[in-house]
Amino acid sequence: MNPTVALIPSAYKSGLVYSILPASGRGDFNFNRPSSATRVNKDGLVEEVVSNVPRLDYTNVNCPQLLLEPQSSNLVTYSQDLTDLDWKKFSGGTTPLVENSFISPSGEANAQRITFYSGADGIVTNNATVSTSSNYSLSIYMKGVKGGEQIRLDFKNNASQGNIGTTFTLTNQWVRYTVENLTPLQTSQGLQIRCTNPSEEVQIYAWGGQIENLTYATSYIPTEATSVTRSRDLMYESMVLQPEITSDDWTLFLDYNKSDLGDNRGVSINDGGSNNRILITQRNENQLNFQLYQSGSILSSYDYNIEVIDHLKVCFTSTNTGASIVVNGVEIDRLDDGRYDASGLTQIDFTVYGTTNEFAGRVNDFRYYNVALSLNETIKLTQ
Repeated sequence: MNPTVALIPSAYKSGLVYSILPASGRGDFNFNRPSSATRVNKDGLVEEVVSNVPRLDYTNVNCPQLLLEPQSSNLVTYSQDLTDLDWKKFSGGTTPLVENSFISPSGEANAQRITFYSGADGIVTNNATVSTSSNYSLSIYMKGVKGGEQIRLDFKNNASQGNIGTTFTLTNQWVRYTVENLTPLQTSQGLQIRCTNPSEEVQIYAWGGQIENLTYATSYIPTEATSVTRSRDLMYESMVLQPEITSDDWTLFLDYNKSDLGDNRGVSINDGGSNNRILITQRNENQLNFQLYQSGSILSSYDYNIEVIDHLKVCFTSTNTGASIVVNGVEIDRLDDGRYDASGLTQIDFTVYGTTNEFAGRVNDFRYYNVALSLNETIKLTQ
């Protein structure tokens, strides 16, 4: 069965994501992000993508995933230049030697090599203004000269303060190391890289430091003299005056990775507002929610535990009495609260509706069928 609307990430152009609409031949989802952003390209290099161009990212798989992210800021200045005065010697120990012009994850000669002389050595960025009532994430690309180096990544005030972070064992390949969901102990904080190998000289490479005002790490945001904010990604397709969404029989399919999706983020088929919606939402990292809104009221709602699942293939299908819900090849529930009237739906949003709670994660595949697929079909589609 061919979908009425499908988005399988494979190509893009300015402002548009390639998709297939066999019923009409129309094609592209509208896309908006009024700032540049980075992605990992097919060669494994971190590259900047200009504003209003979607990102097909190869971080996790050989096939591209459509990367959609929320607005976020990197509070570290000169994030690619650890030789700048904004990066300082950590109090105590010997001043590390920082040398420039090594090949970075971007493929350019703009990474630094750091020589630590003892386990008391470290460098820290200029303090950023943070809130002790909010949580943040830290990240930086590092690799060891030999491999096996012990490096701690944490918040650190230039004055003495307890460490809150994680110690990593480096490989001899570039890896982006992250520490997520940290609550700073003071309102003025820096990003610290500290050597924990005792009494020996250790060399590592580093590039792309980030203090991010989200509980989880998103893609790297390059900075120079000031902090930088990346705008959110927004994708939608208006179906006004088009025949694609007209039926009481429908199937909504979504294939995505939950690990980098924030709370209450979802996709919807809606009427342009909140009154009538077919909705798949990730409530938090452990719960998937399915809802049917009719005339402003919840017709049906179902929650599903996804605590031990990262890669999700989900189908939400109309039935004569409600809907069928299939996740990763298993029908998890059938809603029997009444047939859903889809005739007033006009828009496909990678949001809960409009610009509310934008989907922010990696999309492998998305399809809308203007028919109700059978249970066997949805099981095969989601296996």
